[in-house]
Order: sequence, then C-alpha cells, then structure tokens
Amino acid sequence: MRGVLRCLPILSLLSWGACVADPEPWEPVESLAVEVEGRDFHWSYRFPGRDGRLGTPDDLRASGPLHLPVGADIELRLTSRDFVYQLELPHLGLKEIAIPERTFAMQFSTDREGRFELRGDEFCGLPHESLITELVIESQDEFHRWLDDAERAS
Repeated sequence: MRGVLRCLPILSLLSWGACVADPEPWEPVESLAVEVEGRDFHWSYRFPGRDGRLGTPDDLRASGPLHLPVGADIELRLTSRDFVYQLELPHLGLKEIAIPERTFAMQFSTDREGRFELRGDEFCGLPHESLITELVIESQDEFHRWLDDAERAS
C-alpha cells in the first residue's frame, strides 16, 4: 500500500501549493518483536518500522516507558551493551536476563490495556532507579500514534 499524496495551499505572491506524501498507514499488530537493550543503566528499544520487519533501515528507536499494543503476541529480545541486567514484568510473573553478545527472549500476550511496572536490575548489587520504568499496553490506535511520534523523532 502506498502513502497518500496531499497538496496544501501555501499563501505567497505566486500562490504556489506544496504537495507532501502522508506516510503509509500502520497495519494492525497481531505479533510484534521488539529488541530491548540494556546500556549505561537504561533500557532502549528497537521496533520494526512501517515495513513490519525488524532489522531494516526504517526501524524505530525509543527509550523510557515500553509501549505495546493490546491484543498482540509479543517477543522481547533482550541483550546488553555493557553489564548483565535483568528485566522483570511482575504483573505477568516474567523475568529474563540481558547479557552482552547474547540474546534471550521473553514471550507473552497483551490481553488488557494498562500501565504496569517494568523492573530492571543490574547485577552489581546496587539499585539503579533508571532501570525501573513502565510497560504501557494501549489500544492499537494509541500505539500507532506513539509509533508516529517515535518516527517523527527519528
């Protein structure tokens, strides 16, 4: 599917208009793989872009709360750049580690909307508040708006 071409009038002495292409609409998300990386005591995420495939030039990067769409099968692929971290989703009873040069996966389904705790830990024995954030499970439309914002920020 291609984007839609819109022409916008621009007021000027010559009365020219400008045409811009709207991006392709996002497809409904039934399954989603997200790369989660621990680095410098923070989590960062890489999402597939509009092509729906992870590892291509249109991938989107984000940090802060982890946003996911409701009604999807999720695979979080965890790795680290520097230390051994642990990611925990207490409301689902899930924990997994992130280690440099290795990838571990966490799989679950998002069956309800809400804001949930996403806990992180680095195995040095000291707490790192920057590894504790939120998992935001939202409607497909809200998730797509969030992706649009992440795309504009790229």
